[in-house]
Amino acid sequence: MLATAAVGLVSPSAASVVPSGPAVRIATVDRPAPRLPATILAPRTFQLVGASWRGDGRLEVRAGKGGAWTPWSPLVHESPTWTDDATMVQLRRSGGSAVTDLHLAFITSPPVAPSLAVQPATPTRPAIITRAGWGADESIRRGPPLYASSVKMAFVHHTDTASVYPCSDAPRIIRGIYAYHVLSNGWNDIGYNFLVDRCGRVYEGRYGGTTRPVIGAHTLGMNTSSTGIAMIGNFISSRPTTAAVTALERLLAWRLDVAHVDPLAHAEMISGGNEYFHPGQHVVLRVISGHRDGSATSCPGVALYAMLPSIAQAVAKIGLPKIYYPRSDLNMKRIAPGESRPVHFLARFSHTTRWTLKLIGPGGMQILTRTGTGSALNWRWNGQAPVLPGGAYHWTLTAPGASSTNRPLGTIRDWNRSAHPVSVGGGVVSGGAGSLQAVDGNVLTASSFTTDSRIPVTATQFDHAKTVGSSIIPDAGGQPVTMELWNFATSQWVTLGTCPLVAGERCTRSIPASRGTFGQRDAGSGTMVMRARYSAANQMSVELTSSIVTG
Repeated sequence: MLATAAVGLVSPSAASVVPSGPAVRIATVDRPAPRLPATILAPRTFQLVGASWRGDGRLEVRAGKGGAWTPWSPLVHESPTWTDDATMVQLRRSGGSAVTDLHLAFITSPPVAPSLAVQPATPTRPAIITRAGWGADESIRRGPPLYASSVKMAFVHHTDTASVYPCSDAPRIIRGIYAYHVLSNGWNDIGYNFLVDRCGRVYEGRYGGTTRPVIGAHTLGMNTSSTGIAMIGNFISSRPTTAAVTALERLLAWRLDVAHVDPLAHAEMISGGNEYFHPGQHVVLRVISGHRDGSATSCPGVALYAMLPSIAQAVAKIGLPKIYYPRSDLNMKRIAPGESRPVHFLARFSHTTRWTLKLIGPGGMQILTRTGTGSALNWRWNGQAPVLPGGAYHWTLTAPGASSTNRPLGTIRDWNRSAHPVSVGGGVVSGGAGSLQAVDGNVLTASSFTTDSRIPVTATQFDHAKTVGSSIIPDAGGQPVTMELWNFATSQWVTLGTCPLVAGERCTRSIPASRGTFGQRDAGSGTMVMRARYSAANQMSVELTSSIVTG
């Protein structure tokens, strides 16, 4: 322990003051080669002090005002230390040797009247005080949120600020941490996704949505696919309050349930690189881990870290039953109008339960439903359905009392089927159906003719078609041709459009299938018959025609 008499006095004359918005201000003091121990006067009264430096030295700080000093606390790079109102600090080395390029940030976080607006509690979620509720100055945020594909785990932190404070000061502490993370650390936003105060109130941290996999800045190299929850206080030797622990457990139970993650399981993370793990290294961690498990730090303090196993056990019992790890091994890929590549669906349940899986297509169309009973889902769909329209697909999994899941399956392209004529009628001068089935030099000659084509789709698939049309390839050009489709419901021709005939070039025209009933089931073949008419002012020589449907 170093004697106070050995601490020198440093003038703040070189300090610079950086505004951080209407509520919070930061004054900085830089010492390239500090002589420790030292006393440093702040440019103004402050409530939090943060520091960064180079070297292997470890620092402790205490703050003073009017001759009274706070207890010594360790300084960390990531977060400031809460001092309450103070005008100076004393610094001393607690380990290591080298301390250079010392940068101190004195944060003045005046009391304001935050709205304490909340997302109200639900049976499965604690009340969450929003960013507006704790008075976040959104003007200092540096960029939009970034998102991971999912949340796999949670890191528990402490803010390394005082453990005993009026709970009315918690928003003030959070505003100070936010300003420090953005204006001193240069981060886009506050690092934590959530914070919890000693009275058990939960606060929204980083911007981007409490239910979305927002990437924070709380655990170096492990921020992607994790959520960071900070307990406001210092828990090196003292345990958090019962109210705070209860709130943490409820928050973890809800947030991990949103992600459908088992709190007693382990997660495989891919490190972005830090003192422990090299970039790209696969690391297996407990789903509920402490900050120190993911990077080199003492956070969340010895006392709180020792509680994490019992906290995880408590979390696992809250809000049952639950669905864990719903997933499908493959995205959909079309094989035929009514067939996809097979898809394997997997999930685990906290209890033996009856489950229901639904495959949902574009526009909310329910493609299929599967039910079962058990402690797990392990079902392989053969990819076949009466209809699979092109578009985005997702699947849902529900179980009585459990939070449902909704997962994407990807997007499949529209199907497209066409067929050449099986019969030809009308004013045919020469040629026939055989002349229109291949580009083979045989041509049909007529000024107007009709064709019937059998489209290889079912009636259900045809009923869900998006477009219908026809195409023509002339042997000779020089005049326009009008193309029409027969509406079997109204017994009328519907115009598709006009094509300028160019020898050897295909011309296609189509319309929305919703404009009529353009197919009729052929009971003998199980296909759909489409009827088309082609008309011109003079006789045409036609190589090939086809009827077309997409869906």
